[in-house]
Amino acid sequence: MSVRFAPSPTGSMHIGNLRTAIFNWLYSKKYNIPFYIRIEDTDLSRSSKVYEEEIFNILNIIGLDYNLFNNIIVRQSDRFHIYVNIAQQLVHDQFAYYCICNSSYNKDNINFQKIKCDCRTLNYTSGAIRFKTPINKIITFNDLVYGTIETNTNEIEDFVLLRSDNIPTYMLCVVVDDNWMNITTIIRGDDHKTNTPKQILLYEALRYNIPQFAHLPMILGDDGKKLSKRKANGSVMDLLNNGYVPSSIFNYLLKLGFGYKNEEIISKDRAIEIFNIKHINKAPCIFNENKLQFLSKHYLKTESIHENIIKNMITKYLEINHIGYYSNNITVYWDILWKELIMRLSTYNDLYHLISFLTNPGLVLFTYDKNVVKDMYDFISNN
Repeated sequence: MSVRFAPSPTGSMHIGNLRTAIFNWLYSKKYNIPFYIRIEDTDLSRSSKVYEEEIFNILNIIGLDYNLFNNIIVRQSDRFHIYVNIAQQLVHDQFAYYCICNSSYNKDNINFQKIKCDCRTLNYTSGAIRFKTPINKIITFNDLVYGTIETNTNEIEDFVLLRSDNIPTYMLCVVVDDNWMNITTIIRGDDHKTNTPKQILLYEALRYNIPQFAHLPMILGDDGKKLSKRKANGSVMDLLNNGYVPSSIFNYLLKLGFGYKNEEIISKDRAIEIFNIKHINKAPCIFNENKLQFLSKHYLKTESIHENIIKNMITKYLEINHIGYYSNNITVYWDILWKELIMRLSTYNDLYHLISFLTNPGLVLFTYDKNVVKDMYDFISNN
């Protein structure tokens, strides 16, 4: 038994991707099974090592430990020959066929259904490879979040498995790899719900065991539309670059789709204890930055690690601004400064606004004894 997180390195990680990773990680911890990472980089023109590195960096920052399958990073681009062989085997077994068409849609169909491609009866020996979708078959699966879902195969096109340039598609690769890696529960966004019946057809044709499926609700922006990583704070790196505490990002994304009684502050250990995939909400979630700020402020106050981080940030700030300073000098006033800062910080980045008085003695951004602040400025400047 195992679960996996399978991102595509074609752009900066979306917060929905990280939430998917978090739920898979929690499921693995709850049931003590492996949590594998797989890089789905079949889109060769858009995939980038930079984004792949970002994926692993974010997982480490958020604190999601993972397993390496067979002690390697699984990349689909390394396995193309396997997918090609399996696609050709499906043709041989008459579950697929070669196609020279560009589309599987019949515009003249008066029922406006997606129908099967005419090439399925013409016995071509080259071209793209399409799956021969059965006619009028009901595909049923029990989604761990949404319950029973049924689809008639008359609504499913003869989908492409292998393009004419021998590049495999997501639909084929994901089934082959999930079987190879013994993935028993697939937890992913609900934009994949329409893919699941197609993949079940492939599982059946290849005589693979069919895993459980769980689809997570969509994350919407405050405008009610799907939150894009191109919008402000749509990507995880946006949140990190804006100074949000990693623990708060974990806590907030957990709450986007999962709730337990009235608990708002949920640590990783507590999340593992209370996690139940059947308690994930079905309704779309609204991303609310104010709630994230509240959580970030809480973790800044309660996690002792942040005091040293902020002290180091101040040190670097003073060095960049060419203020004569050695790290032990600030300790004279540190307790006073920390007490005042921690009352006002919601993110790391708030710090720079609040400590501007260290380079401008006339600017004090919070109410406190002005003489003490001036003494601090003079002390740091003269040492």
